[in-house]
Amino acid sequence: MDVVHWHRAFNWTEAGPGLLTSGAEAHMYRIGPDDADERAPLVVKMSFPAGWATAAHTHTDDYTEIILAGEITVGRTTYGPGDVRVAHGGTGYGPLRAGPDGCEA
Repeated sequence: MDVVHWHRAFNWTEAGPGLLTSGAEAHMYRIGPDDADERAPLVVKMSFPAGWATAAHTHTDDYTEIILAGEITVGRTTYGPGDVRVAHGGTGYGPLRAGPDGCEA
């Protein structure tokens, strides 16, 4: 098997697509040399404005969220900087509401 070496460096603002219709901002990239490889893991940095909210929902894939700044309430539990949430694909959770200073995850 051939070993492929690669290195990527960029700023989050360079990773698309940017503002979502919900008012949240998403920047994402795939781990690997090619963003077009849909088999590669996806990394997303979300910015939720103060008071942002969405209904309970699921994701088809396994999901990990690391709270970087601010806070977000999921159901009845509030998470802050350093907290990590992990959900198996298909697991429902929510509703979600960003705190008074918003949330970055």
